[in-house]
Amino acid sequence: MSLIFQGNNTIYALYTDKVITEVEHNILFENKIDWFKTNKQDEQNWDDSEDKCLTFWNTFKKIKILFDNNNIKNYNFTYIQFPDFYYSPLDNTLKSYNKDVDFSNSYFYGKTNFDETKFYHNVKFNETKFYSKTSFTNTKFGNDPSTNNTDFRNSIFYDTVRFMESRFHCKTDFSNSTFYEQGNFNLTKFFNELWLTNISAESLLFKKSHIYLIHLEASRIKHLNFIDIKGLDINGKSKSLSLKNFYNKESARVIKSDFEKQNNITEANKYFKFEQDLYLHELLTDGLFQNIGTTFTVGLHKLISDSGTSWSKVLFWIITFSFIVLILHDYIPCWQECLTSKTECLKGLFSWDTLNRMVELINPANMFKNTNILYQDKEFIGMIVRIITLYLFYQFAMAFRQNTRRK
Repeated sequence: MSLIFQGNNTIYALYTDKVITEVEHNILFENKIDWFKTNKQDEQNWDDSEDKCLTFWNTFKKIKILFDNNNIKNYNFTYIQFPDFYYSPLDNTLKSYNKDVDFSNSYFYGKTNFDETKFYHNVKFNETKFYSKTSFTNTKFGNDPSTNNTDFRNSIFYDTVRFMESRFHCKTDFSNSTFYEQGNFNLTKFFNELWLTNISAESLLFKKSHIYLIHLEASRIKHLNFIDIKGLDINGKSKSLSLKNFYNKESARVIKSDFEKQNNITEANKYFKFEQDLYLHELLTDGLFQNIGTTFTVGLHKLISDSGTSWSKVLFWIITFSFIVLILHDYIPCWQECLTSKTECLKGLFSWDTLNRMVELINPANMFKNTNILYQDKEFIGMIVRIITLYLFYQFAMAFRQNTRRK
């Protein structure tokens, strides 16, 4: 067999320096597609290639130790084609990487197990393909959030992948990656930015996870579970989720849309509020007068009804507005009389008659009655009251429906 060279110059140098043999070099880069058989249930059987698998993993362990003990700046495992991890060494040799590690452009054909592995610096799985079940459960990525990076960009997961209970102490990037089956990130902590931009996924689970800052722009995710998510502050301390944990409104919108598909109205409303608050922040950042009409509308919507999510807040404004109308309509015109008989005015102001009068002044049923009855010589005020009242009652109806609707 001639030498197989795929582009890994570091391992090729070990061969030219006669540190490893041609057989050892080739077995790392040899195509593993014919090393296993697949049954009707799409299960792999590697028994016929057991000897070759053992040779592969012994060689890989040998090179890992060489990288550990020599003045080589990083673990270069690019372009390697991996068999099933069932035959990998049972000791901890492959469970700790104290330099930058690069698995870019590698193929993992069989079941892949990086459980409880510690990657202390930069990690690259860029443009890597995982053909079978993959697990990174309870794995540590990076050590310094300010300098380390974990790179899974443009990777493809053909089967389920688990990152449960893992800790990403670094910027983590899955941009442009594809998850054909479920990706499980439950109980995982991301201490720096998490990029999930332009990904395609069947299902991603983040239940009870912690995030510092998430990007979800242009993502296509059929099912996304963000139940009981917490935020992380810059010091890595757990806190309630806030605007600072989302890169932009699009990131919140993707999560909101998925909860709407699940008919989970409570969670959908929460992320809709995040989306609107982030939208308002973007408008204000662009400049107050650049989009003054949109900024005023979105800002007013937040002030009156918490972006359509709080009917109780609208009710507060209805009561407040009716009280203001009462003062302007009934008390300001006769303020001199009130000054001379303060006690009587106060008794009249805080009585059931006042409540009835407030209802009468803003009652939508009175909107189309003869204005001379309620707003005699105050037609302009009557028109303003009509407009504001209709707006408030509309906001109340929409917010109430948003909190009680069923699909």
